[in-house]
Order: sequence, then structure tokens, then C-alpha cells
Amino acid sequence: MEKSYSIQFLTPCFCRGMDNRDEAEPEIRSASIRGHLRSWHRALFGDPGRERKLFGGVGRGAVSSPVIIRVANLNGEIRKFPTLPHKEGGRAAAKKAFAPGTTFDLLVATRRGGINDLQKEELERTIQGWFLAGGLGLRVTRGAGSIQVNEVPETLDAYRKRLNEKLNFEGSLLSYPLVLPFAYSHPEKARIKASDTIGGRDDRGGQDDLRQMNYPLGTLGSRRDGVSRKTSPLRFSVRQFEDGYRIVMHWYGAAGDKPDLKRLVKSLADKKKVLGAEIYKALEV
Repeated sequence: MEKSYSIQFLTPCFCRGMDNRDEAEPEIRSASIRGHLRSWHRALFGDPGRERKLFGGVGRGAVSSPVIIRVANLNGEIRKFPTLPHKEGGRAAAKKAFAPGTTFDLLVATRRGGINDLQKEELERTIQGWFLAGGLGLRVTRGAGSIQVNEVPETLDAYRKRLNEKLNFEGSLLSYPLVLPFAYSHPEKARIKASDTIGGRDDRGGQDDLRQMNYPLGTLGSRRDGVSRKTSPLRFSVRQFEDGYRIVMHWYGAAGDKPDLKRLVKSLADKKKVLGAEIYKALEV
């Protein structure tokens, strides 16, 4: 098996390598992409054993992966962009990133001996899931590092159909795969809305709401309150369609761990966040 995919960033990609300092130059590493694919396989199939056989493992019983991931033909600019685009001035926390329009080729192959038919099916679904609703780098759950891929359908109806087929099936830990209804004229406008949620440092009321809902938008954690860091299970990315750029969402949680979306939507709407109205309309469709 050997495939090549052409990938373009729609929004800034805040990618780092071994040097994780703010002033370090961004990198697109095959190891980072492998990590994202592992995460997507885990979300879709929820089987650590199968994940280990496909993507390898370390420690006791270490096993090498039969899947080869390479990055080639990187072409793009590096500039500073706000990691929090809905904020102003220093609060926007500008960092170096690969600019929108940056392109690269992703090469996926298997070693001699290959993989069996079930693993091929799992690998293909994993890659397609990442293409449809994933991204790369910091703030990836809030629209940063969003990708557009030549393998993904551009028409809205075809995209919605494939999104539901690839993400929403029995055994998957993903739910609510939705394309939100508003089309933006520029991908950064969509990223701003995806980033503008509730529960920031200056939003005590929003923090209380999120705490009662078990942090559906994630949390940095608090030793004082005995709360562990949690990555947002409600995730947003940006994709391009014939009528503009839209926000794509999905929920990643353990079996039976579903969000109280009505309550979350109400909290967003009460704070006059555009995401609240968008999710509400999407759920009505």
C-alpha cells in the first residue's frame, strides 16, 4: 500500500517540533501526524490492542508500526498569528505559525509484509476521519491548523454524508458530526467564531456553567479545585465549500459520555456567542 495526499492549511498551523519555545520555528513532523492518526483511530475504534498493532507501541512488548508516514514538498510562509483570534492586543497571544495556504504532501505506505484487510479498512477510515474533521497543532479543537485535502468532497451534501458515514457508526466514540449552517467569506472569520466560546478567565459565570456540565469545552485544570486538565471533547474545525467556509463539529467522549448540548447551547446563546445559534440550528436539521 502506498498513497499520497495533497494537503493545504486553511487556518494558521501552530506546529512545534522538539523545540517547543514560543520563538521556535514551526515544523510539520511525520511523528505529529502519526500522533493525530493514533488519536483518531482510538476515537473511532476504541481498541488499544488494534491501535498498537497498526501504529506501533513502546515499553513492554514494544512493537514497530507497519505504517510509514512521511511529509514532503512543504511550501508556505511562517508568520505570527493570534492563537486566540477572538481577543485583542496582547491577550490574543500571537505565535509563529505556518500561514493559511501552506501546502505539503502526506505519504502513507506500509512496510514489507503489509497489513491485513481489516487493518487497511481501519487505516483508511482513520485517515478519512482526520481529513474530514481534524487538523494539526495548537488550538486544533478550536479551528486552528484546519486542513483541506484533495480526497474530501467539496459539495456540502456529499461532505455531510461522508462525515456521518466515517465518524458515526456502532462502536465509535464520536458523535454529533455536524457541519454548522453559516458560511463565512474567509476561514479566519470562521476560526474566530470557533474560538469564541465561554469560560475564559474573565467569565466566572461561564466557568460555573461548564463545571456543572463536566467541562464540555475542556479545562486547563486546577490543583486548588482538584480538577485535572481535560482536552475539549467538543471539537471544531474549518472547511471550505462551494458557498464559503464553515465550521465542522464533533464530540469525542467515552461510551455513554454524551454532552448536554441543549444546556451548552443555551449557555453559549446567553453569552451571545455565535456558536450557540449555529449549533442550535444544526441540531434542528
